[in-house]
Amino acid sequence: MVSDIVVVGSINIDLVINAPKVIKMGETIHGEGFFTGSGGKGANQACAIGKLGGSVSMIGCVGDDSYGKICLDNLSNYGVDLPGVEVMENINTGVALIVLVKGDNCIILEEGANKYVTPDKIEKNQEVIKNSKLIVSQFEVPYESVCRAFAIAKENGVTTMLNPAPSRPIDEYLYSLIDILIVNEHECFDLTGVEVTDEESAQKALTAFLSKGIKTPIITLGSEGAVFLEEDEVCQMKPPKVEAVDTTSAGDAFIGALAVKLVEGKTLKEGIDYANKVGSITVSRKGAQSSIPNKEEVR
Repeated sequence: MVSDIVVVGSINIDLVINAPKVIKMGETIHGEGFFTGSGGKGANQACAIGKLGGSVSMIGCVGDDSYGKICLDNLSNYGVDLPGVEVMENINTGVALIVLVKGDNCIILEEGANKYVTPDKIEKNQEVIKNSKLIVSQFEVPYESVCRAFAIAKENGVTTMLNPAPSRPIDEYLYSLIDILIVNEHECFDLTGVEVTDEESAQKALTAFLSKGIKTPIITLGSEGAVFLEEDEVCQMKPPKVEAVDTTSAGDAFIGALAVKLVEGKTLKEGIDYANKVGSITVSRKGAQSSIPNKEEVR
């Protein structure tokens, strides 16, 4: 099946618990509201695209355990095409241990099967990439695999979108393959050394990304929305105000929503406005993929 958007990325099971505070080493505290859900940045972004009406395929790996089946069933139910997802024998599915504290979160990842999303797997699925319009990836799968996927995309005129999370350095080669870069404040600081606190610092950070060859850099600012450049001027778009319950997949929902609108031919400004609204709905609910709205809810 040919899809407009391809996501190369992670597929995890999320083990989530609410806590009254961030735990210290050696400390035991009581939590509440434990639940299990499907997650992984790649899978979250693919589900967001599917739930919002986009045509999407995923390239990734899960283990041959019960968690893997849960994750695949969830992806399929949200309209994600899965021929590019491989089930690895005798390997566990990736796991995210998530602690929610007053609506924010801290996460420990165990990559599991995600480490097997190798450049060979990318090569095996290169036709899926070649026939798409946009490819999205993150850093919860091997760096060299992201590079290979983006290289195939660029060779075939496919737009590339990178969310460099978890944060890590990016070399000149990968920078040269990125069309759209979406970073949060922490990733922005790690990559540019600029702390975005106002319009001047935002201009400095965005210009730094332009100097690396990025055509469209975007910095997300949580409840303050996102900043980007419009005709060389900093533009900030803020989302509707909501009470944050769980921010786990807010960034992924934003990215998926923006991908859908750009493929539909909307402007960057229109896409970010829509993505902000999707993100606001997402943070007002618990869970990762389950918290992301469908297009009817956004409308």
